[in-house]
Amino acid sequence: MKTATPRPAVRGFLDWMRVECGASARTLEAYGADLRLYATRLSGTPPERATPEDVLDFVAGEAARGMSPATQARRLVTVRAFHRWLHAEGVADTDPGALVDGPTLWNRIPKYLTPGEVSCLLAPDAGDDPYVLRAQALLELLYGCGLRATECTSLRTEHVHFDESTLRVRGKGGKDRVVPFGRAAATALHAWLDEGRAAFAPAGGDDPGTVLLSVRGRTLTRQDVWNAVRKRADARGIGRGKLSPHTLRHSFATHLLTGGADLRVVQTLLGHASVSTTQVYTRIEEDRMRAAHARFHPRA
Repeated sequence: MKTATPRPAVRGFLDWMRVECGASARTLEAYGADLRLYATRLSGTPPERATPEDVLDFVAGEAARGMSPATQARRLVTVRAFHRWLHAEGVADTDPGALVDGPTLWNRIPKYLTPGEVSCLLAPDAGDDPYVLRAQALLELLYGCGLRATECTSLRTEHVHFDESTLRVRGKGGKDRVVPFGRAAATALHAWLDEGRAAFAPAGGDDPGTVLLSVRGRTLTRQDVWNAVRKRADARGIGRGKLSPHTLRHSFATHLLTGGADLRVVQTLLGHASVSTTQVYTRIEEDRMRAAHARFHPRA
């Protein structure tokens, strides 16, 4: 297990919220304030060693300070999200927040694009400009393969197997998985690797070996991924509030399940350690069934 200290752990979580989830500046400010209070209440205990009692003590302390029920609920949501992230990142062995009753961010249905919006977003631009080729390859990795932003940035050229149409992806906790890719992704990856990547590759043997490179020949950052997705979304008229790199991963999973894929298969493709994490996507289909029942059944 990794060792964390409160301040770096909080910074890492807020960076994830900003880049992966597209949290607004106001949301990040509120989360940061809540977690600084929580770190103070831990009194030096590393966050990965916190217990459910620590979480309950924090909320009880906020009540004792006269905080409103709404503020208490919001701060509990923040702490639970923080601990869930620590656990998912492999920093903590347990998730103490999961054992504390209260509202949670994680039961919300993930945002996703419709198939039509995906077709609009992923329609390739004409030409062989390296930026265009890189953006297309990136989008196909996010949606066509369901990768996380960090998995896209760390994917290495030797882990792209065109003969088998698979990628070897290093996921959370250092776990590898094999992810297949289709014709559209193969076309985009071939074009980038064969025609575009050399324009950004550094001279002198300092190539980092990752599939995607910055214009300076370095490994892309998660912020680079975010910017590329937003740029394409703006160009195609897809709303900013609906789209982030993770939205494409959510769309990948949602479209597989609504198309009839087995939940366990989707779990494996996403690299989820537990099927319970993947089950959040089934709520989308459940809501559709309830809406159809309410609309069409004579005794609804």
